[in-house]
Amino acid sequence: MEEIHAVIPVSSEESAQVIDNSMQSIQQLEVPSGSRLHVHYVVDSEDVEKDLRLSETDYSGINSYFRELEDGTKAGALNHMIEQLDSPDYIAIFDVDSRPSKNFVVECKNALDSSENVFLASCPRKIINYEQNLVTKMAGAEFDLFNDIQHINDRYNSFNTFNGPISLIDGEYVRNNPFDEKVACEDIEFVQEAYLNGLRTKMSDETYVGEQAPLNLKDLYFQKIRWMTGALESLEEHAKDFALSDRSLKIKMGWFASVSLPFFAGILSFLFPVFSLRRIVKGDSIVKSVNKGVALFLFSWLVMVCGLVVIKKRIFNQNITWKSPERENI
Repeated sequence: MEEIHAVIPVSSEESAQVIDNSMQSIQQLEVPSGSRLHVHYVVDSEDVEKDLRLSETDYSGINSYFRELEDGTKAGALNHMIEQLDSPDYIAIFDVDSRPSKNFVVECKNALDSSENVFLASCPRKIINYEQNLVTKMAGAEFDLFNDIQHINDRYNSFNTFNGPISLIDGEYVRNNPFDEKVACEDIEFVQEAYLNGLRTKMSDETYVGEQAPLNLKDLYFQKIRWMTGALESLEEHAKDFALSDRSLKIKMGWFASVSLPFFAGILSFLFPVFSLRRIVKGDSIVKSVNKGVALFLFSWLVMVCGLVVIKKRIFNQNITWKSPERENI
């Protein structure tokens, strides 16, 4: 019997309703025959004795744990849980706002098992609150673009990473290679190290994960500040590693593009008509496609501004602040 463990870290600021919605979604996951799914929620709490969030949820077969931390890291929560698992065959990682389709584990396992050097499999993302406002539409356009880029990278075996990392991962690999708790973005750091060790990711088109976009410009701004900090850390720490590695030129160029181009995103914003035409070809209406193009244009400049802020903070040795975003109860 293959043991599959789903791990969902939860920050101290998430509500009981958000956790409950997540549990309702995760319990619907299907698994391949001959496999068994175990679900684990790791909930950071400022005061475990007074925290009633888990008492307001009631789903059988789901394991929930508190960590008494006021400001714990996501990487720390993942490592805390994974260290306690006994020889897991596969580990699925989700955020508390992740809404995976029922066949996520089945299809990602097929992708993960397709090659010996694949250590992680994931899939396209969809924004589930896309129609909420301009900010959510900007994030939705970003995800549409990322999905297209990830399809290209997967097809040509280039460097490919997935935020979160919302994915299914080889259990032995993640047990032996814990997440770095000191970096801004543990997901890209985790994937970079694997590529430098000769492994790669795989993308499945047969499933998807829905997730919430930030509801306001402030939350989107802080999210991109964190992501751009991770990109800058990657350039500082791994440029030499990738340059001197024996990985293919496609992987080296793919990595460099993924961590450097966001700093010049505004310069590339004039390509938004091409993106709109691409969305029409993919089946979106003309109006929706144009709206997505405009949203991507605005988003591109926001990302470049965030990149400049991160560079300025690094030059002047200023701290990067991070806060949990507001959530809708969906």
